Amino acid sequence: MFHDNVNTGLLVSSNGAISAVNLSARGNVTDHGVYLYNASGIAGITLTGINVFTGNGGSGLHLYSNGAVSLTQVTADENAQSGVYADFAGSLKITCGSFTNNGTFGLYVSSPVAPYLVGVFASGNNPGSGNLIWAGHGAITSDVRACP
Repeated sequence: MFHDNVNTGLLVSSNGAISAVNLSARGNVTDHGVYLYNASGIAGITLTGINVFTGNGGSGLHLYSNGAVSLTQVTADENAQSGVYADFAGSLKITCGSFTNNGTFGLYVSSPVAPYLVGVFASGNNPGSGNLIWAGHGAITSDVRACP
């Protein structure tokens, strides 16, 4: 658990794969709940279990990767910036996600590859920003509304 820090709750920078289970970052005052960076290598980022990023001063989850990104059971609500900001070169799959009431985007994706969303819900994010956005391509839709 990474709660109530002045800056980022958890910052990981790696040349290799990043994987975590059951991350929780809440109430980190001036920055992101969790910041994951492995854009120096080609390995990806994987989050499994239940991952909660709420009430942070920046984005709930902010990630950069040159590899594939897989996120499972993500709640990223009520952050000052985006719920999840994802900049990656590989693929992105999110299974079961809630992105609500964030200051900017619910989910912001910057990638040449279309994200694949299953059971993802977003609402109440800044109307000027959007709920589920793929940069340069517009809105994203979730394939299945219910979590499998």
